[in-house]
Amino acid sequence: MIWILIAGLFLEVINPSTSEMRAHDYHISHLEIVEKSSSYQAILHLFIDDLELALDQKGYSKLRIGLDGESPQVDSLILAYLEETVTFDQGDFPSTWEWIGKENGEDPMSLLCYIEFPKIANQKSLIIQNKLLTDIYDDQKNIVQIKFMN
Repeated sequence: MIWILIAGLFLEVINPSTSEMRAHDYHISHLEIVEKSSSYQAILHLFIDDLELALDQKGYSKLRIGLDGESPQVDSLILAYLEETVTFDQGDFPSTWEWIGKENGEDPMSLLCYIEFPKIANQKSLIIQNKLLTDIYDDQKNIVQIKFMN
């Protein structure tokens, strides 16, 4: 028997007798940015296998993201990849990130990454460029959702 699990934007097919995952046919990420009084908090939701492929192409393999035996360098590698592919600029000022952490999503093949960056006083714009995984997949879609305080 094959079960289908749907969690938000992510879909995986699991064969319960083998616990094997079937590759997904679409490539999507979701970045939610929430404005706080002195910072922006960001939650990135993406597929683990896509992220592992991107890091593998940079020479980092067998990372086991989100599994027992995960490589100890995973967090720093993910942050470095995110800093290369996702930028937050406030006016003429690029933002520096603080890595908060990561956890597996409700979908067994998804990952939630948490980052934060400070608000620059008196800036009236936030420019986000999200090229996450577009170097891997021609059909990659990156959804960005921003929640402002006012």
